[in-house]
Amino acid sequence: MTLERSGKTGKPQTKLQQRETELLRFVRRRPSELGAPYRTLLRKLEAETLTEEERQELLPLTEIAEAFAVHRLEALVELAALRQTTLPDLRRELDIRPRRV
Repeated sequence: MTLERSGKTGKPQTKLQQRETELLRFVRRRPSELGAPYRTLLRKLEAETLTEEERQELLPLTEIAEAFAVHRLEALVELAALRQTTLPDLRRELDIRPRRV
């Protein structure tokens, strides 16, 4: 098994630990393509005040958000498997809640 040094502690880190770290980082991040404009458009959609031009702007952002949500869920499932636990238990343990992107 390959060992690498952890950035914070300087202790050796196994491939398994490295993968867990990668998955946790991914699960906790948000896609950079989304942000305030996406949230603004979602609020307008919910308020039913979205123009056709804004709807066209929202569609590709929604596709990005949905794809990210799928990848995030896949990462959570893989992390749960690595830790030999269930997805609900992992989410409780890490205080990971469903969220809008």
